[in-house]
Amino acid sequence: MAADDPDAEGLWKNLLSEGVLQHFKEEKPSEFLHLVLKGVPESLRSEVWRTLLRARAAEIDAQVARGEKTKMSCLRNDRLCDFPPLSDVELDPKVSRQIELDLPRTFPEIPHFDLPKQQKMEQILRSYAYHEPQIGYCQGMNYIAGVLLLVLGNVADAYQAFVVFMNGFGLAGFYLDDLPLMLAYSFASLRRMKDSLPQLHDHFCEVKYRFPQFPVAWFMSLFVTILPLPLVKCFWDAVVLKGGPALVVLCVMTLRALRPILMFLGEDDVSFFFDAIKKPTSNSWLERFLLRLFKQELSACEGQNFQAEFVEVEKVLSQIPERCTDLEGLRTEFYFPSSSVLAGFLSQPAEPSEEVTSSPSSPLAQSSISTAATEAPRGWQLARQTLTAVSMELSWDVRDGVSDAMQRLHKILAKPERRRGYG
Repeated sequence: MAADDPDAEGLWKNLLSEGVLQHFKEEKPSEFLHLVLKGVPESLRSEVWRTLLRARAAEIDAQVARGEKTKMSCLRNDRLCDFPPLSDVELDPKVSRQIELDLPRTFPEIPHFDLPKQQKMEQILRSYAYHEPQIGYCQGMNYIAGVLLLVLGNVADAYQAFVVFMNGFGLAGFYLDDLPLMLAYSFASLRRMKDSLPQLHDHFCEVKYRFPQFPVAWFMSLFVTILPLPLVKCFWDAVVLKGGPALVVLCVMTLRALRPILMFLGEDDVSFFFDAIKKPTSNSWLERFLLRLFKQELSACEGQNFQAEFVEVEKVLSQIPERCTDLEGLRTEFYFPSSSVLAGFLSQPAEPSEEVTSSPSSPLAQSSISTAATEAPRGWQLARQTLTAVSMELSWDVRDGVSDAMQRLHKILAKPERRRGYG
């Protein structure tokens, strides 16, 4: 998924070598976003992330100094690399025990994520829990620290990046007791799905699929536990650039890419499918299929389209109160359709014009209506063609070993359009 175009890689190298990457980002945001969505070259990703995250940390510090934003204390530069010896860090025994349990569970399939890497990850997690005891540690943070270590290499850089993710982007809200960010992002995903993917929304409603089952897992690990690692890195390119709300955009984009399959599945099959595609084996047929499918989706997503969706997501998030008073009600009632409890989830009632099924007020909503009939079959055809191409690439021995799963997916994608909610 990383950019392998020599011209694109040359451009990235020039931006980094001349020290103008941040200037290019600010002067030509649409072009830079499009460049990021095409994929940051794997060989340059660590330097690109390091540059962008340091700039974001400095930007947030400046906003705090001006009184425009309040963030947690460890964004301060003197804390970013402040690692007390692990033997001197006194944590709640439960926190320490959970970190110890999760170390060997993180990327056991990656040979070079060995004991030294695990020790560096432990240093990051324990140091963060030490500096931010009100947050501490929660499962899911280990995957974030692990990916940052894999990409950035240096433990100090990975810790700084981890702090920016948690405190600068506000992703620590995923791990607080009342799950404020999880509820907000799940609701925003539901709302944007209803606006831009109305057929899939209605299908999930029809089969009574409980929507939060998959966003929770996706957001808690920032897609690490669901998608191939090369694809996760591409997703994180957008998060590093745009911040937390990009996760909602990526969630909707994931649903759009998988829509040709999901439209045919019932409630139990949807759950089974999401479980079945979790972290496919490296270079397996499933990983190849997902990489190709999402590469097509990312390639089709121009910077302006991504930015337009990002703006819509921010609008939805701005309407959601920071704390929900009826947490238990939301946990039990967060299902399709989005009336009942969710009707009171917004601080202000939703304007009718915001719904795609009403009279849309935004170009994005209008586009959703005008292209719904043509985009769905096109996505279905692309998914079928992608699976066929992957199948043809495999040797007969490998193909025989996965024939049952591939044949089942072929059958799903071979159903007539009228059976898939498109007719």
